[in-house]
Amino acid sequence: MQNSVCRKNLERLHRLEISLHQSNDPSKEVAFVLNDGLASVYDLPEYGDDAMRFLWWLHSALSNHWLLNRHDIQYGNPGARSVMTFGDRVSSWREHTTFGDCFFGSPERKKLADKKICIYSPEEFQLNLAFSKAYIIETSGTKGGLPGPNMYIDKKALDAIELYLCHNSFLHLMPNGSEDYGDHGVLNFKKVLACYEITKTIDSDALYFNIYRIIENIKHKVMSLQFFSSPIKFNKRGITTEIYHLKKYFPLDEVDEETHFFFDYDNYC
Repeated sequence: MQNSVCRKNLERLHRLEISLHQSNDPSKEVAFVLNDGLASVYDLPEYGDDAMRFLWWLHSALSNHWLLNRHDIQYGNPGARSVMTFGDRVSSWREHTTFGDCFFGSPERKKLADKKICIYSPEEFQLNLAFSKAYIIETSGTKGGLPGPNMYIDKKALDAIELYLCHNSFLHLMPNGSEDYGDHGVLNFKKVLACYEITKTIDSDALYFNIYRIIENIKHKVMSLQFFSSPIKFNKRGITTEIYHLKKYFPLDEVDEETHFFFDYDNYC
């Protein structure tokens, strides 16, 4: 590591470690980190769960991309390109092979040998069509129409989000109005039935993907994604789809028309 370029790259990896090891949902998401690359798999929660669990994962995935790039680019590095897509996966074989599987000896020594993993094959990445698709799209880079450290979302992923949220009812926790402001303060909750609605509108050169929650006929905007209006037509290696380039993200419960707080994916400052 005497080479200055090698040292610079190593310092970069140390700085990115926290971001790359930041899980968006430890109970549902599985991530694989290799050097400065990250691949994560997330299975949609069961229907009937509070949809906020999925929405919080989506919020974390979008905001962590922005935060990672802000941290990386400020040190003069190129940043990271992210691709979110959707697809099936099948677990087809065992996750790993240990030294113990190839070992002939006493039971005691075999137990020690079992601790040494020789071959990794994480279940979540076996025959994972979404992972394969995301890899092909991401590695196409600028030549494939995906330049720079941007956030790209496959149309199939947006369709899956809409199908999951808009064709089901969910239980949602909300304050029941009987707050206890004692020594510590207790906020009491009740479960209510919630539905979701998604609207897609085009304004000038932007496409807005708006998510609303509806409780007792009252509609509340939860989050909003702003894309460039024209999708990227992708057709390579058997994958034909449309990919949307994210411009801005108005995060969970921060969609007030007055303040307009948002993450700007054209400006990581």
